[in-house]
Amino acid sequence: MQAADISADPQDMAALGCLPPSVEPKATDFIPQMIETIERIIANGHAYAVGGDVFFEVDSLPGYGRLSGRSQEDNRYTPV
Repeated sequence: MQAADISADPQDMAALGCLPPSVEPKATDFIPQMIETIERIIANGHAYAVGGDVFFEVDSLPGYGRLSGRSQEDNRYTPV
């Protein structure tokens, strides 16, 4: 988020009657930990890298899609 958006958020939340958060972590404060986690997920066979991006290996999780009721085949891209 932009700094202006971050500073406006507390006023917006207060206007909605929400209590302020007790902790406001920023994702950018945890980049090394995110990289380490992604590397571990890849090493464990649950993700793979293609062209600088990382994708979840859905075949590595047998129950993937169960919550949505969709099979893995339903989620596959089919060119038209």
